[in-house]
Amino acid sequence: MRWFGRGKKETRGWGELERLILAANETAAGISVSPDSALEYAPVLAAVRLISESVAMLPVHLYESDGGDKRRADDHPLERLMTRLPNPWTTAFQMKADLTAALLLDGEAFALVIRGRDGSVIEVTPLPRGSVSVETLEDLAPQYRVSLASGEQRILGPGEVLHLRGLGTLPNTSACKFP
Repeated sequence: MRWFGRGKKETRGWGELERLILAANETAAGISVSPDSALEYAPVLAAVRLISESVAMLPVHLYESDGGDKRRADDHPLERLMTRLPNPWTTAFQMKADLTAALLLDGEAFALVIRGRDGSVIEVTPLPRGSVSVETLEDLAPQYRVSLASGEQRILGPGEVLHLRGLGTLPNTSACKFP
């Protein structure tokens, strides 16, 4: 190892890199902790549930801007999706709770946006945690690689994915990243 330019130079291989990456999740006790393993600890599960269900109870409303004035857009098609039924099998409460839990555990959450023939949003479906990876294109636009249960992967653009991010320093990133 070299300190301040002195000492023997070491070459490190992939095994060393893998060891360092895996060690990054270990606690002082030597136990590896991931978001999923943290949920096995009752206080963590309770905290995630309390926060995500509390957020899910909050009302969501769309507003339209009419010049300088704002008014609630109760007749907007997205209002029904966001307040009642975002898709046929998920309530608005469950979707908000699922997305909030993913945001808390992973630093980001994703939902698939399904559009009708006319381009209007007709359905919003939360995507499973860990099934989406974000790539940043040269123009800094995000591109989403979604892994389906069948093993197939699909590439989706920004108009097809609702991406909720935690704090991040680079475009399309979150400050929280867990392997």
